[in-house]
Amino acid sequence: MVQQPRWHRVHPWILGLVAVLASMAWGPQGVAWGQSKKGQNKPSYGLAQAPLEVYDRLSELKMGDVPALSTEERQLLAKAWELKTKNREGKFDEALLLDAMLFASGIEKADARAKYREHYDKLAAKAREAVKDAKNNRERGETLMTVLHKAAMNKGYESKQTSFATIFDTGKYNCVSSTALYYLVGSKLGLELKAISIPGSGFLPGHAALDMIEGGERIQVEPTNPNGFDWQTKLKRPGVVVFGFVPDRKDGHEVDGPGIAAMIYSNRGVAFAQVKPPQHLEAIRCYLGALALDPTDQTATNNLLAIFVNWGPDLSKEKKFEDAVRVLAFGQSIAPKSDGLRNNHQVVWSQYIEATLSEGRGAEALKIIERAAAALPSDREFRKPSVWITRHADKIQRDKGWEAALDAVETGLKLLPPDARKELLQERSSMYRSWSQSLLVKNDADGSLKVLARAYALDPKDREIIAGIGYHTQEALRRIGEKSGREAVIAHYKALREQFPDVSEVTARGAGYASWQIEKLANDKKFADAVAAIAICRPLFAKADQEAQAAAIAYGRWGRHLADKKDWQAALDKYTEGLKAYPKQDHLQNGALATVDNWAKPAMNAKNWDEAIRIYRVGLDYFPGDSHLLHNKDYCEKMKQRTK
Repeated sequence: MVQQPRWHRVHPWILGLVAVLASMAWGPQGVAWGQSKKGQNKPSYGLAQAPLEVYDRLSELKMGDVPALSTEERQLLAKAWELKTKNREGKFDEALLLDAMLFASGIEKADARAKYREHYDKLAAKAREAVKDAKNNRERGETLMTVLHKAAMNKGYESKQTSFATIFDTGKYNCVSSTALYYLVGSKLGLELKAISIPGSGFLPGHAALDMIEGGERIQVEPTNPNGFDWQTKLKRPGVVVFGFVPDRKDGHEVDGPGIAAMIYSNRGVAFAQVKPPQHLEAIRCYLGALALDPTDQTATNNLLAIFVNWGPDLSKEKKFEDAVRVLAFGQSIAPKSDGLRNNHQVVWSQYIEATLSEGRGAEALKIIERAAAALPSDREFRKPSVWITRHADKIQRDKGWEAALDAVETGLKLLPPDARKELLQERSSMYRSWSQSLLVKNDADGSLKVLARAYALDPKDREIIAGIGYHTQEALRRIGEKSGREAVIAHYKALREQFPDVSEVTARGAGYASWQIEKLANDKKFADAVAAIAICRPLFAKADQEAQAAAIAYGRWGRHLADKKDWQAALDKYTEGLKAYPKQDHLQNGALATVDNWAKPAMNAKNWDEAIRIYRVGLDYFPGDSHLLHNKDYCEKMKQRTK
């Protein structure tokens, strides 16, 4: 049977966004994203190559121009990767982190970045001026929130506004961009800040926020809300109402400054992936940027792999199979342990093979199967081309019938070398058998016979077909008998003998059917009919011993029935009648002798030796000189002498 494709579909995750519904209320929006929970071991880097190494290979996809990566952005990402993976003591300074936020936001030209740095510097100076009289960091943190919302984030919340730079252009923000701004300015003012990433689950959104560390205490900061400083305290005030789902910070984990920039990159990648048509290469570029800044960012890793996992099947639907297998092979090369990539890679190759076979390009399909086996060496089904021709033939059978399916098999046999034909030959035999049986179910015994005759002519030694002929004989005779009677049974049996004179299964099943009919009558105590059926069914017995065995059933059951009624002599008459017709039937002989013994047994138990002797003499009249009866008669005579 054909296996249906089993796609792995992966949806990109974007950091959940929190809307300000009132001065003290929030409501989450957006799509959930996944990260490890606080307290768990942070995952390791999930790709087989460094992000920039993957980027340098994107031209291998041959799916269009690879988005350019400027020298400055590349240098920043390379330095970030170095700091994150090799020089772990190194830290991001403010200038590097600000550039990371801007590059992540898509601000790639130097003059544009300079403009935003100027905006940032002015905002930071304004914040420094505002907090100069603050008595402690609590006051600085509260004042900073007010300044940022009045001077920069003054046009309200917008769910998809994840860009750090766009805050300065529009005054709009979401949880990621507002967290980035508060983190940068707050760190510049000397606040110890920890960015918090809270994962979503199911359809619930994720969230980004901050904690400020002060004297060993963690103060919650919700930068989307002008009143979001010391959030846990304000939530407890009388009259405060929170609308919507409130993410639990216990489910989150800390992210450093580069990790915030990675969120911006990742969410920008999601935006590219979700447009119609998707801008896959742009999205990949963004996810790789995110991973250079935060190698353990599971969101960026998952979203990057989702591009390849979903892109391949989408291309396959468009019949762009070469592109599809190339995309998935690339994905597997950077993430060889991904089950979704491996599965979809296998499915796309399968669809490519099936489509090529369906178009009648069998020789080309064999080359594709060989390529698939090399691409996926652990998938055994690609090792045997006959498997795919079989599946193709199965599909054709469902769509167009048996003749078309067998034509497909014959075409495949011509394409395969002799040493690769065994499984396909077995499939051909199986198809003929299945076709034959489907006709039997429809009570078309003649049609079934013709199908088997075709198969037998191809290979008279095929065990599968010989077994099918035996099954046909058994089932066809039974069905014909129920519908049309014994004459039709005998006619069909003769046709089978003529068609398959050397197939012993035919004679065995024919005799079996006759014996079954006779036994059925005997079981119903229609003994005379059972005996009469022997002659009627004689054409079904190819050998004398087959008829004799059936006769033993008819006469034997009749004799035993009479004996059970203690009609002993009548029982002996019936056994001897059968033995006269079939003199070498041991079953009847033994039944008759057992009848004499059972007749004599009550007398022997009663020590009525004269009666027992008389009975054995009657038995000897039927079977003169029989050693068993003589022995038992002699025994009774000896016992009689002892009792005198």
